Amino acid sequence: MKHVLSILIIMLFSFSGCGQIKPPLPPEQLKIQTLKVIENLRSKPDWLFPADACPVDILPKRAEKPKYLSDGCADSPACYSLALLVQEQTEIGNEISEALFLRSCKLGIVSGCTNRAAAMFESKKINSTAERCAVDTFEKACLLDDAWACTMYGFALLDGISREKNLKESDLILSRVCGLSSSPEHPACIKANELRNLIKTNHKE
Repeated sequence: MKHVLSILIIMLFSFSGCGQIKPPLPPEQLKIQTLKVIENLRSKPDWLFPADACPVDILPKRAEKPKYLSDGCADSPACYSLALLVQEQTEIGNEISEALFLRSCKLGIVSGCTNRAAAMFESKKINSTAERCAVDTFEKACLLDDAWACTMYGFALLDGISREKNLKESDLILSRVCGLSSSPEHPACIKANELRNLIKTNHKE
């Protein structure tokens, strides 16, 4: 809970344009300000919307250091963390969390690009253009050593999604994931190993 509150405090002062973080607010005041932040997001502020760019088109050449931006998220980790937080709040809606992921992508958080692309990839409304955008994003983000991006790209190669099916290349990509993950228990690592086992099964058949 403390982590969630710290994120909201950061966001609160970024919305107000303050360059310095003030001492934590009393619980009641923080609750009031939190509701204001949520309402701000629901209003689709100009600094966050429209959010229709393909992540691969704004994905940075390298991850950038956090920086303060007075017109939106205080820094890229704050945008990414808020996106994760909003994603869990069903009453706010996925549209806002996806816009925040795209924002964090633009600010240099590669995982923000991967998360936005994953939502496009899994959408029931996906079309060939969105599908190619997502897979292109996974490929480029994987080159920047994002574990989940490599897992998703490996899956695309395994299944022949917007790419020619290539089990050998898929296995090579997936073999990198656990080394990029924080631990063997990381979900991206576990999923990559499951996919590699599937490839081995296909080879046996």
